[in-house]
Amino acid sequence: MAKLPNVLFLVLDAFRHDLFSDMDDARILLPNLTALIDKGIERRVVSNGMITKVTMAPLLTQTYPLDYGGYNDVVSSRPASFIELLKESGYSTYMLVSHCITGPIGQVERGANQVDSVWDHHMVLEMYFNHVLNHELELWSLGERNDEQIAERISSEMDEVLAYIESSADRRDDLFLPARLRKLSPAEARRYSAERELIRRDPLAVARKIRSMPAKIYRHHLGYSAAGKLLSLQIQFDAVRIFLNRLLQFFTRQPLQLFPGYVAPIASEVRRIGEKFILGNEGPWFAFLHFMDAHDYKRMNRPINFLYKLRFLPRLWRIKRTGKTARDPLYDLSAAYLDNQLGTLMRGLNRNGQADDLVVVGIGDHGFGWDKDRGSELMSELGFRTHYEHIEVPFILSPVSRLPSDKGLYDSMSVSATLLSVLGIQPHPSFLGRSVFEPGRAFSLVETVGRGNADLDRRDLYFTVTSETHKLMAVLQGDRLIYKRFYDLDDDPRELVNLVNETDQREHLERLVDFLWEERQVLLVARGLSRDKALAPLCSQSR
Repeated sequence: MAKLPNVLFLVLDAFRHDLFSDMDDARILLPNLTALIDKGIERRVVSNGMITKVTMAPLLTQTYPLDYGGYNDVVSSRPASFIELLKESGYSTYMLVSHCITGPIGQVERGANQVDSVWDHHMVLEMYFNHVLNHELELWSLGERNDEQIAERISSEMDEVLAYIESSADRRDDLFLPARLRKLSPAEARRYSAERELIRRDPLAVARKIRSMPAKIYRHHLGYSAAGKLLSLQIQFDAVRIFLNRLLQFFTRQPLQLFPGYVAPIASEVRRIGEKFILGNEGPWFAFLHFMDAHDYKRMNRPINFLYKLRFLPRLWRIKRTGKTARDPLYDLSAAYLDNQLGTLMRGLNRNGQADDLVVVGIGDHGFGWDKDRGSELMSELGFRTHYEHIEVPFILSPVSRLPSDKGLYDSMSVSATLLSVLGIQPHPSFLGRSVFEPGRAFSLVETVGRGNADLDRRDLYFTVTSETHKLMAVLQGDRLIYKRFYDLDDDPRELVNLVNETDQREHLERLVDFLWEERQVLLVARGLSRDKALAPLCSQSR
């Protein structure tokens, strides 16, 4: 049996495909990533999601985000993760995650021999409440959940989340990490333990406490049976922070945040921790490294890192002179910094003799930003942030020994499908992805509930269907499918002119609806939709 190569799997959070739309500019801004592309390939991928949590299911399990009950638990209820297949094939598997999607609220680490989490532990309860639990408590207040159901949810699910935070089992006590990225202090751990004791005594009191305050403030009230006396002051303090952020943005005309909601890890920290696994491992190894720099480019609570990135301004001036990019300059500086740290990682692999027998995968989980020539009022619905800048991402594979296909579209599921093809590992029967070495699909699909709990029975379901020539954005409200935005990508690649009400577009629009029906029929029928009801009347929908 041939020796398996090592695999470096880089998730470049919020990396947009247009970073590589002009390779001359890309070589200036991102010399290390383009060096990998020169030995391999870069392909445009249409992400199946527009935020990290939504994208991780297709990326890791080659299933759609709304399959298997939705993405509340991200991947835990999916049949298999491709990382599990690598582990079964003899790989030593490692995951370093920089976003709050590990543990009981995500379990993206399935299949990993070793896990490191480098994200702000203050995020965990806030995300769990806003994305999952608050919806259940709202149903409780409406009488659709009884006391016993809520008590059980608090006693099992929430207790498990608190225990995960308290244990800090997948965290490192790295001296150079900010405190909120390291293991909890003993005093903090005791507060989570006290909250778990309160759950054991009176889970409904905890439920009422959650309902009484904003999620981001809850951690200040751990261990207390009700909101503390400082709740009003904490809410006012939070409002002041938001006001100061907006004031800074007004005067600088930049999307800066002096007081961001969380501490973001930076690429040097991720690289340094990841190297401890990679450089000391004989292999074959698989290392999943998740970088948040491009996603968090507007946050200013890492001032030394912010100043360090200014060294890449000359690169930016060189590519901005051409006027080819409308991306935010701070975004490009963060991308350049991440590229710089990847160069350091690759040089370490070279010195260690590990670069020759190595497959590198780089993927943007979703994009970022907003085309300023498109009306900003269209940003209000998160489910429709599926324009080109949000879902067209780069897929880098290096090196390659065969040419990829140039036919059709590829999506997030194509990434691990391609990697498994390169490694000669059979996919799991549940996997839907298509390798770039075979013809792509005629259509791609993004699906989500927008913000909050992925309750497939009650929430609006958002769908974006893309072909090589057209894009449709639709929403399922109850049992009614409403067409909201439709673009001709040949004539309007920046998706600025909504043609949803143009009668001469019916044939093109119908092709996209046909694909949506065929691909997601089970999901749509469960909501009471029939094909005839989905298709008619196509051209009478309001914008």
